Amino acid sequence: MAKTRPHARTKQAKCMENPEGSPPQGRGPRGQSGWRTPALYEPARLKNSPRRQRYQELFDFAPDGYLLTDPAGVIQQANRAAVALLNAPSALLVNKPLIVFVAPTERKAFRAQLIHLRQARRVEEWAVRIQPRGGAPFEASLTVAVAHDPKGRVVGLYWLLRDITRRKQAEEALRQAKEAAEAANRTKSEFLATMSHELFTLLGIVLGYMYLMLEGAFGTLTATQADIVWRVKRHALELHELLVALLDLSQLEVGRLPLETTEVDIPTLLEEIKAETQEMCEGSGLHFRWTVEANLALIHTDPRKLKVVIKNLMRNAVKFPSEGSITVDAHAHLGGVEISILDTAMELPEKALSLIFAPFHHTQNSTTDQDEGMGLRLHIVKRLLDLLGGTVTVESKVGYGSTFRVWVPRESSASPDVSFDAVL
Repeated sequence: MAKTRPHARTKQAKCMENPEGSPPQGRGPRGQSGWRTPALYEPARLKNSPRRQRYQELFDFAPDGYLLTDPAGVIQQANRAAVALLNAPSALLVNKPLIVFVAPTERKAFRAQLIHLRQARRVEEWAVRIQPRGGAPFEASLTVAVAHDPKGRVVGLYWLLRDITRRKQAEEALRQAKEAAEAANRTKSEFLATMSHELFTLLGIVLGYMYLMLEGAFGTLTATQADIVWRVKRHALELHELLVALLDLSQLEVGRLPLETTEVDIPTLLEEIKAETQEMCEGSGLHFRWTVEANLALIHTDPRKLKVVIKNLMRNAVKFPSEGSITVDAHAHLGGVEISILDTAMELPEKALSLIFAPFHHTQNSTTDQDEGMGLRLHIVKRLLDLLGGTVTVESKVGYGSTFRVWVPRESSASPDVSFDAVL
């Protein structure tokens, strides 16, 4: 077998050692050893090729700044956008360490990131403060990728430079606007909470006199007088419910509605609700049916808030006077309890279902064209169930009515160590 002389290498072997576009090893600019930019040190036959010229034009006229550096971060090539951002001619940028254009206060961190980058094999994006030559510093985004040779050695870094000053200013303006809006919302909610308490006091006095008059404390009323006083009392109670809704909403928004969880027996809870809403149910003219699954397990939740949820849904069901029935059903479901309220007299339009739990959204019965009123009850139901870790859904069918389904977990997912200032 003939021996191959060391210097008798084939053309193919030479190309494998230094493929087209891969950086030749050797002495770099100013006597530095290491990588040279592929764009600058291509084979001679490619330097003036149309393909090379097209890539060079794309590089030069790109809208963002592009930089090629050696592994140490020394600039080898910069496009026009980078020249403009760094405020230095291309001839001055070449062989300059990129770190000299980083704000002095951030150079230590930049150097540490650069060392770490050479050990990584991923694209990274850094937020840095750039100090252009003779200009004012600006916030910049640097996206950097590591270039490797066929043997996996780091041979260079590719940088994308963007001025993000306007973006940062917009983010800061948005943050300040958000904080101002939240502060205004808290002020509004605190005002509503304070005013609600004051109105509760005055309304309590009015209701007290109404009850005394109906009981004959100031003398016997005629039938007409009793009817008028009863109507005043009914509207005063509606006003009371509105104030309760506003107070609940304001407390929810400012985070002042604490959880008081305990073991709850759902059949007992529903019996209490049935007794407390008896007058409302009898006055509605609707037939009520209560069904509870036998041997329901105890759940751990806040009974007062769950009562508010069920009562609000029942009030929502009876607000449209019409013939029909309301069925309240409770049964075990998916690691908790589901309580459904079926109202055969209420049919909701399809477009209303997706907005029905939004605040101040008026739900209109498609069979009577009557509005709900302030549109707070269902929103409060949703917010309270979020607090309890539960859910509420609604479905409505023509000729069948509407069903609200409340699901509460067996164990409340809320944090037990939350403390607030006020109670429901």
